[in-house]
Amino acid sequence: MGDIRRAGCLRAARIYVANEPGTVVVFRAADTLDVLARNDLQESITATAAIADNKLYIRTADHLWAFGE
Repeated sequence: MGDIRRAGCLRAARIYVANEPGTVVVFRAADTLDVLARNDLQESITATAAIADNKLYIRTADHLWAFGE
């Protein structure tokens, strides 16, 4: 995962954590480590993600990504 320099986000028993090179990892909020997904956005992430209207927003160097239904 590398250096984590921003806060993670919690939504629906899932923790979303991003590192500066652009990898976003989703963990289940549980007593044991359970990685649900790992996504490489291929852009630098320097901001903390935000959650609004049931969507996860991640700002990268060149884009604003929105994930959710």
